[in-house]
Amino acid sequence: MVNGELVIVGASSELAKSFIELLQNTNFKILLISRKTSKELLSSNTEEIIVKDYLNDFSKIKKELIKLKNPIIIYFNGVLFENRPIQVPTQAEIELTKKINYEIPFNLSRKINNEINNVYKHVFISSMAAVRDRKKNYIYGRSKRKLEDSIKNSNLRPHLILRFGKIETRMSYGHKNPPFTLNTEFAAKLIFKNLKKEGIVYPLFGLRIISVILKILPKKVLTLLEI
Repeated sequence: MVNGELVIVGASSELAKSFIELLQNTNFKILLISRKTSKELLSSNTEEIIVKDYLNDFSKIKKELIKLKNPIIIYFNGVLFENRPIQVPTQAEIELTKKINYEIPFNLSRKINNEINNVYKHVFISSMAAVRDRKKNYIYGRSKRKLEDSIKNSNLRPHLILRFGKIETRMSYGHKNPPFTLNTEFAAKLIFKNLKKEGIVYPLFGLRIISVILKILPKKVLTLLEI
């Protein structure tokens, strides 16, 4: 690690909680930012900011961030409503998918980048769904892809995009388990292991191979295989 300060955005998510638990009893200074409290994870090296809205409450976030020295900010924001027996999400779910997977992490990182000079790196949790449009998670995949494209086309300071496959959480309960499905504890370890890297990174080599397959397979075959 380059420094000992980490900012966790979306700290109440299951993956974020596993990551925070991984850092317990370490020397890292950790700032949690969330719309829900994570009191059970607070310790002597951990502080918490509760916001009603990440963007509207930016001044509250900024006030705490400027106190840090070269922190790494990790955006755990994510939600998935597709891949269910009823494939088509409601309009409300579609809008929420776009907001949480794209609008919040990108716009928040951009505001931080424009107004705060002490951030060392931005880290985003993306998905294999961003590799290519697929019917079964079209809205989710498009949102993650838009996030990735927007980050690459911005002047964001050094950044890391981690493309995971399925991570087992309540959100993904009942979905099929594709190859390289991970639990939150192992996924958290992979995030920590890859923090020094930059650009788009596949936490497991097998995911890179699958991404190549997704790119070259005809659309009809993808639909038949439901991948």
